[in-house]
Amino acid sequence: MKVHVAGFGSWGIAFSNLLAKQNADVTILTTNFEDPEAFNNTKLHPLFKGLKLQKNIKAASKKQDLGKPDLLVWAVPTKFTKQWLNEDFVKRYSNVDILVLSKGLSPEGFDPIGNWLNHYLKNDIYILSGPNFATEIIHGMPAATVIAGEKRPASIERIMKTSSLRTYYSNDILGVSLGGILKNVYAIGSGMVDGANLGKSARAAMISRALVEMSRVFEHFNANKETLWGLAGLGDLILTATGKDSKNWQLGNQIAKGLSLEDALDNLTGESEGIRTLKGLIELSEKTNVDIPLACAINNVIHKEHTVKDAVKDLLQRPSKKTEIE
Repeated sequence: MKVHVAGFGSWGIAFSNLLAKQNADVTILTTNFEDPEAFNNTKLHPLFKGLKLQKNIKAASKKQDLGKPDLLVWAVPTKFTKQWLNEDFVKRYSNVDILVLSKGLSPEGFDPIGNWLNHYLKNDIYILSGPNFATEIIHGMPAATVIAGEKRPASIERIMKTSSLRTYYSNDILGVSLGGILKNVYAIGSGMVDGANLGKSARAAMISRALVEMSRVFEHFNANKETLWGLAGLGDLILTATGKDSKNWQLGNQIAKGLSLEDALDNLTGESEGIRTLKGLIELSEKTNVDIPLACAINNVIHKEHTVKDAVKDLLQRPSKKTEIE
């Protein structure tokens, strides 16, 4: 199977290594910021120091005409989406199946990137989302994930079947996409709780209430709430909100310890998609009255309107609901 991977970050590299272990012929597409020759000579990546990647992975400039692959894996940070999707690139990869790993907002409004690509491009689009850390997947550690598409992806299913990443399949593109972006917001909040040393009970309460807020967003978009209770919803939320490998958790943790947003972002070794998603979520709430007090509190702390402890105090003093899940 011939696979091209768009995106030279940790998730794109880890998934490339996973596919290469399944004997796929993998080419990682690079931009002007990367050095494909150095990578091809060493099979080393700066985000995974000392780890030699599979021999059947190579890197090449995205400007090269490499022929059409069987599959394009999309692992581009969402802020660079439009830079990649120029007319030449779209034409070159027309009629190629695309597996989307990116978890963030599209360039146009509050729409998850996977769901947006499914409408923007004419290709068959599949969305992969679940509780998966690149730092574990690259070492072949066991994990599970969901792939959503309008039809079952036979070629992807064949290559994933014998991998260490157990794959389940869904036709809920919107729900799987929403779960993947919303959990990033609440992972920032969980990092704040841990950074302020508020305890495991507070973190568990935050994650539980985050799930309620996510369900309200699902309801607003008429997404399938069953998806929320699976790997792409609850599973991904638990991992991202508790694991220190999470860029969004790291961001919240540093902000709670007094760093500005700018300094905390500078300290990250990868992208935090949660900030763009949070901004979009706040704007959505203001337009539609979707009730997201936790997300608003996280936003207030980020912009130094409240400390973490002040934000928690305000949340504790909110009027009681008739029922827990309301």
